[in-house]
Amino acid sequence: MIKRGDPLLFCYGEIDIRNHVVRQARGQGVELERVLDRVLENYLAFLVSMQKEGYRVACWGPTPSFPDGENPNEALPTFGDEITRNSATLYFNERLNRLCQQSGLGFISIAEKLVDEQGRIRKEYFVDGCHLSQKGWALLEKEQVSNAFREVR
Repeated sequence: MIKRGDPLLFCYGEIDIRNHVVRQARGQGVELERVLDRVLENYLAFLVSMQKEGYRVACWGPTPSFPDGENPNEALPTFGDEITRNSATLYFNERLNRLCQQSGLGFISIAEKLVDEQGRIRKEYFVDGCHLSQKGWALLEKEQVSNAFREVR
């Protein structure tokens, strides 16, 4: 199966930011960044543990969220408005990228290319506001997932 030295690409779920993180921040009455930083601390500890097990570890940054009022699937809940959710996603990816660099982990993301200047998703890159379209996958292809492992220790 998976052997030590093999590359592993992890993705923290978009649904966690789209639903749980914003909900937790509001429920706890704390800044969104504080909740995201705690999530990142736990996530990084897991990633580093995998690295210490001998795997080549990289992360795919989660994508942005549905437009307000356009959730096509009740099984994919949202909490908060689109701008807040996407701001949380971009913050998460920026911090995760920095943490990965500091820890010798790889990172790849196209999230910043999937939103406009106001922080709303660019619908042409999505099939349904959640899943990437062929045009969205083409953006990822340009980034080349293999590049995420270029600097991995």
